[in-house]
Amino acid sequence: MAYSFDFQPELDLVVVVFAGSIPREEESEAFRAVMEDERLRPNSKFLVDRSASEMEVTPDDVQPHMELIQQHADRLGKPRMAIVAPRSYDFAMLRVLEMSSENEIDHDYYVFKTVDEACGWLGVDQADVAWPTTD
Repeated sequence: MAYSFDFQPELDLVVVVFAGSIPREEESEAFRAVMEDERLRPNSKFLVDRSASEMEVTPDDVQPHMELIQQHADRLGKPRMAIVAPRSYDFAMLRVLEMSSENEIDHDYYVFKTVDEACGWLGVDQADVAWPTTD
């Protein structure tokens, strides 16, 4: 499995980590699993770390992610989502998602180049985050 996620209720945080080469279907599967997990609470903070992912984000990836978020809008409430994408191309593609979702989805969604920046925006101390492994 090239992804892992963990719910950290003490931080009101969901951490999702992607690593290696990830088939597009598996990335969608990961987000679907998080959205359908009974531990998900409305208005949670999300930290999605793509730092170790080898998969490039394409324009075709944007719409399915928006649709998934819209499908689970009631469960999500108004979450804060921080996506870490250190590679320039992925950062740019995810910024497209960020900008295109502004008028369609009621949430705060920002893309960062570093985990430190993302944690700062979420108001979480990086040292307090328990990182799930992708073994």
